[in-house]
Amino acid sequence: ITRITATVLSLSCHNYLLVIMGMSIQDYIQKFRVERAANLLKYSEADLTEISDYLCFHSQSYFGSVFKQYMHMTPKQYRDAYKTKEFQSE
Repeated sequence: ITRITATVLSLSCHNYLLVIMGMSIQDYIQKFRVERAANLLKYSEADLTEISDYLCFHSQSYFGSVFKQYMHMTPKQYRDAYKTKEFQSE
């Protein structure tokens, strides 16, 4: 265990993420941003432009393509599928 710990500690942050998580720091950040976008799409009333700007995507088009890459659907499709409906009593 000591040998493994010393090896991990000697790795740079970038290499650590590659070894432990199997992704680069850029991929980790992109995934994190998409997860936050999914949460906002599901639980907020913010429109796609607001979400894209809030999460610092340089355009709504780029936001849509990155989101689709990770979630396999567009932001609108995601919102339509998962947006929490208001409580309705019967």
